[in-house]
Amino acid sequence: MILVITNSLDLSGIKPFLLSLFSLLLRLVLNGPNHTANLYDGRVYEMTGAGCKDTELQEWLRKTNRKSVKVLRPEEFELVERPKRYDHFGLVQMLFQLVKWWLKKKLGLDIGGTWNGRDGVPMPESVAVCTKYSALCAKRPNPHLYTPEAFLNDPSMELVGEFSTRQGVGIVSGSLPIETKRQPA
Repeated sequence: MILVITNSLDLSGIKPFLLSLFSLLLRLVLNGPNHTANLYDGRVYEMTGAGCKDTELQEWLRKTNRKSVKVLRPEEFELVERPKRYDHFGLVQMLFQLVKWWLKKKLGLDIGGTWNGRDGVPMPESVAVCTKYSALCAKRPNPHLYTPEAFLNDPSMELVGEFSTRQGVGIVSGSLPIETKRQPA
């Protein structure tokens, strides 16, 4: 399953701050959620500033403060090899690409140049942010172009639940379906 999450800001260090800034900008520009994580076999796998992190589900629920978490079940899912973490320069490049995309979409300004010669907000093949990692696990085409909102609009994703959490408490509203594989019809 894929969890599409509205994230809170993390001001505890420069990389988490840059990630939070990127996430906030992504949420403002795309007007939607700004983080994804993968729920598989009772663990949450997500890309963070430190790389791919996996946490036991109950611990993750207690440690997070999420206003809204939507749980999606993809048609296909396979936990892929953990990608490399991204660095500060990569985050700056992603922010630049996001601003460039927004300028073109909203104002019609094309300032030229692409990252890796692609449209959208891609990154080098060897690294992944949360959405690319989730899209790879869900076997989606063009995983480098996925945004959190794209998962919500993807017809191959089924919305199976929604909840919110409070740090130290866990789930405070809604419910979390735990099964990780699509059940036969």
